Amino acid sequence: MTELDPYRLPRVAIPHHYDLMLAPDLDLGTFAGTVVVDLDIGQATRDLWCNAVDLELVSATIDHGGGTTTLQTQIERDTERVRFVADDERLHLM
Repeated sequence: MTELDPYRLPRVAIPHHYDLMLAPDLDLGTFAGTVVVDLDIGQATRDLWCNAVDLELVSATIDHGGGTTTLQTQIERDTERVRFVADDERLHLM
């Protein structure tokens, strides 16, 4: 894997639509929710990166031509990003 630019996300995946559902807890100053992101993936890859400042992720999946795949999530605290990784080495998200 190449080193990440500390200021920009990789341009492998370009989002074009977000569908958010948020449930704020005003007493605690927190929220829970889900997001569905439609994106175009320009080249074969096993991982996707997103900004994730102060987020705790429970699960992630990707729907693609071959079905639905569960993705591993790896929080990178230093860069405030999350890396989503496909478990199956044969799966290339494209």
